[in-house]
Amino acid sequence: METPTSPLSAAYLDDLYQRGQHHQAWTAIMTHQKMNPLEASAPWLHWYQPFWWRPLTSKRCRLRRRGPHDLQFIRSLWADSDFMYRFHRRAPALPDADERLASILTTELNHSVVSQRALHWIVEADSKPAGLLSLTELSTRDRRAEILFGVQPGTPSQIATAAMLMAFRFVFEIAQLNKLVSLVHADNAHSIKSTRHLGFSQEGLLKRQVFDASARDYVDLLQFALFAEEATGPS
Repeated sequence: METPTSPLSAAYLDDLYQRGQHHQAWTAIMTHQKMNPLEASAPWLHWYQPFWWRPLTSKRCRLRRRGPHDLQFIRSLWADSDFMYRFHRRAPALPDADERLASILTTELNHSVVSQRALHWIVEADSKPAGLLSLTELSTRDRRAEILFGVQPGTPSQIATAAMLMAFRFVFEIAQLNKLVSLVHADNAHSIKSTRHLGFSQEGLLKRQVFDASARDYVDLLQFALFAEEATGPS
């Protein structure tokens, strides 16, 4: 077994994270950076830094990684057909057993974005959960991810905007991704309008891309994109 004084590897850090030993992993990274300054900027190490697990906070809301303690909130959202239609109408069903769902949420919370290819946050307002914000299909090679976002009905629009702006800052300034993608059903006028309002530009039309069970027909998807320089301005 490696120790914090041994040369770091992705396998070693993944093992620590998967066992929930986040502080041990972070200590190992900091020790490595002090002892091996020439190796501290190794590209692969970027994906294991502590910032991937830290919550994001603004005056209006907070984003934190979801976990097993969010089980009942997750179930309540999946049971809300209106919410799911806006958030992710093709989301897979949750497992019936709470133990199985808790295990999935624990895995999401502990594992790195390298192994999960995703990052899932709970949106909190006034210390209460209000929605979900996820980065999926995350490619470390291409520095690209798809964003999914939804808040409960009645959530003030200022909360939704603040959550998205925090996510943008994280994605482009901290995580240093190059591109965010948003796939929107062509019949979802509200999402199209809000996606454009946030600065995304349409870059593609995927005709009859998915089967919508509620509509009993194939529907088009619009692909929108936001790039780092558009979200943060010139460096």
